[in-house]
Amino acid sequence: MHSMDQDLAERLTSRVLNLIDTGTKKLADAVLEVEGAFDTDVSRWRAKCEVMERVPAVVAPSAMLQELEP
Repeated sequence: MHSMDQDLAERLTSRVLNLIDTGTKKLADAVLEVEGAFDTDVSRWRAKCEVMERVPAVVAPSAMLQELEP
C-alpha cells in the first residue's frame, strides 16, 4: 500500500475507533441526492470499481448500528 494510502487508512481507522469508544456518530450535514443515471452509467460504474479497489470500506449490518436519536 502506498504510504499516503496507508496514512489515510490509519487516520480513518482512528476516527472510526474513536467514534466507537465514545459512543458517538458522525452524520452528514445534509442529504446528498444523486441522479439515477449515476448508478446506471457504465463509465461511472467502472470508475467506482477502481475506487473501491483502492479505498478501504467498513461494512456492517445495519442491525449492529445504534438507533439514531431524534
